[in-house]
Amino acid sequence: VNDYELEVEFENPVAYFDKLVAFPTYLPLRRDFHLSRAGRYGADTEDLLFNGPFLLTRWVHGANLRLEKNPAYWNQAAVKLAAIEVPYITSDGTAVLNLYRDGQIADVVGLGSDTLDQVLRERWPLGRFSDGSVWFLLLNHRPGHPTANHDFRRALQLVNDNAELVYSVIKVPSYNLADSLFPSWLRGERALFKQEYPPPRVERNVALAREHLERARQALGGGVLPPLVVLVDDTPGGSKNAEYLQNLYMRTLGLEIRIDKQIFKQRIAKAEAGEFDVVLYGWGPDYDDPLTFADLFASWSLNNHGQYQNPALDAQVRIAQRSIDQHERMAAFGEIQRILIDDVVIIPNYERGQMYIRDARLQGVVHSALGADTDYTHAYIVPNP
Repeated sequence: VNDYELEVEFENPVAYFDKLVAFPTYLPLRRDFHLSRAGRYGADTEDLLFNGPFLLTRWVHGANLRLEKNPAYWNQAAVKLAAIEVPYITSDGTAVLNLYRDGQIADVVGLGSDTLDQVLRERWPLGRFSDGSVWFLLLNHRPGHPTANHDFRRALQLVNDNAELVYSVIKVPSYNLADSLFPSWLRGERALFKQEYPPPRVERNVALAREHLERARQALGGGVLPPLVVLVDDTPGGSKNAEYLQNLYMRTLGLEIRIDKQIFKQRIAKAEAGEFDVVLYGWGPDYDDPLTFADLFASWSLNNHGQYQNPALDAQVRIAQRSIDQHERMAAFGEIQRILIDDVVIIPNYERGQMYIRDARLQGVVHSALGADTDYTHAYIVPNP
């Protein structure tokens, strides 16, 4: 490593560069090997190179895989596990728990409400961690959609009930209520960002929401509002959330909701094409700086699937990108947060957490809101914990 020097020249100052280069996109890639794979880089074990603590030595797609300790890893002395077996790849939560009970797997991450009851009955020790992501309702700001009207968006915002969604519908203890695009764990200048810049508070008010909805109806022609299209993944969790919204908007605002359920790939395609009024959306951090969330709704962002356009927000994003004054940057993030809430660009729902169970003999596993969800670099086995 010390034999090489790399000089990077910036067009503008980048105060968060050290955070940015920890993002996997910036990890080294051998150009000659990548080109030699003729478009198949990453498709199978022989199409990959490794410089991490483990090598992927077996990959039976959709079935199982095996990782082995990398003898060329720079810190191989710190790696205690000789190999990691992933004997089963399945989305069947009940099957996974049965494998755990039978001792065929030692680590289960991502328990849902359907499997949590069984874990509690078995009295298995539970753990939890935040995966860093924030989930929200993304609204379509394109002309021709009712959600392009501010009063309409405000009506949806005022009937929103995250406590009901998280505690009565999702029912997974590791989820926390969200009141902003910026998650609670993000750091600010000297403390947590949301301690330094608390988000504007939105009080639930159904009566006021109905007033806003009537103003929106008049502005949209005065007739019956068309069904609201809610785009969602075809997962059990996605369906449950969408059905809750369907019930919520009908009983509070009398709005008819049409659920457009799609496989993940098609859901992304339809979101990018703007074929929705509301889409259930989540965003996880790429790097440890508020900008990883803050530039999501800049007019030039390719992830701005609702096509929100606001020069005032764009100006604050530019400050956050170019300034090296952390106080100025955090103030810009605070203003972005205010705009997102006041203009109802999105409706935040929850910060997602993961529940897990783990064999007590497996120690040293690390979870992080950034980078790999599960890090076994320093994991080890104790015979009799």
